[in-house]
Amino acid sequence: MRSPLSILCMLCTAFAMAVAGCSSGDIPLPASRDKVILSLGVQLGDIIGNQARSAEEEAKEGEIMKSLRVIVLDAEWHVEHNSYFSFDNPVDRYTDPRFPVKANQLKTVILVANEHAFCVGDPESGAVAPASEVFSALSAAIGEYVDVSQLQKLEVPLAANADASGCLRRDLPIAGIFTCYIGTEDTEAVFRLHRAATKYTYRIKNMSGRGRTITGVHLSHSASTEYLFPDADYSDKEMTHISAYRVPDAAKSSEFTYDCSVSLADGQSVELPPIYQLEGVATTDADPYSTTISTEGVMLAWRPIQWRLQESSMPLRLMTDLPRNTHVVVNILLKDQNDIALEVILVPYRGVNLDPGFGLD
Repeated sequence: MRSPLSILCMLCTAFAMAVAGCSSGDIPLPASRDKVILSLGVQLGDIIGNQARSAEEEAKEGEIMKSLRVIVLDAEWHVEHNSYFSFDNPVDRYTDPRFPVKANQLKTVILVANEHAFCVGDPESGAVAPASEVFSALSAAIGEYVDVSQLQKLEVPLAANADASGCLRRDLPIAGIFTCYIGTEDTEAVFRLHRAATKYTYRIKNMSGRGRTITGVHLSHSASTEYLFPDADYSDKEMTHISAYRVPDAAKSSEFTYDCSVSLADGQSVELPPIYQLEGVATTDADPYSTTISTEGVMLAWRPIQWRLQESSMPLRLMTDLPRNTHVVVNILLKDQNDIALEVILVPYRGVNLDPGFGLD
């Protein structure tokens, strides 16, 4: 009898897979050409530019991989391999996995990082379970069938994955599903993973002429759930830039408050701890993403977020969506008369460039 956790994987519905390129390698061929070696490289992005500060360095460990599960499916979606790797020191790339697989097939590769830290939900049944239990239940020993066309509907509900402050807790969920054709030669494939999360960094400077206490940060359009695996279109073959994305029909947005108590003398600045959120629900110019702060327990007026890219002279744009892997840096100037001025910079998580071929050295 199939366990409920295995059933959870089978009950979800529809998905779009991202295709990653493959290249031939130099590993000696197995004795039988019925099997070849699939060597994998997995890479995360990291924060770019000069944004690395103390709070960000403290957060970095929770943003990269403490564990990685690799599930390889054959052409008929039966499990060939289900391997779990745990890292003593968190990593942002991993190049060791090598798997003997059937030759002359289109493989599906499912990658899930940090499964120990989050739960996934089935939107049809409402069941929520630890991701580690769901994915470890897919057996390679019996060649279990996995309905990949349904797997994409697994969600990450914020209510089941929030820390004490209400933010998405670390270690952050990271996942992707890819395809790669394997011929009669050993094959090396590199896949880029994106965090199933967004990040806000608030930097506040008090120029009000007197000492102030920051007692809260407020965000509009905080999402209630997201897909674990990205349902996205990309504008580049490296799958770096998301041009469009979809969120679950059940995803709702609401106001979010991050409570704090930070005293600032006049002229003093502070960077608050990172605020992690889910991939955002798309909205319109009439109702853009907005933010404000509270001082001395009084919430100031909301301000629409108008953003530009880091080190860019592009015109400001209203923020009307928030794809995964986006870092929103909000610079706030607290002026007199309880007024604030905003400068918002979007800093996408971005990985190092891969060397031609397989190299991740």
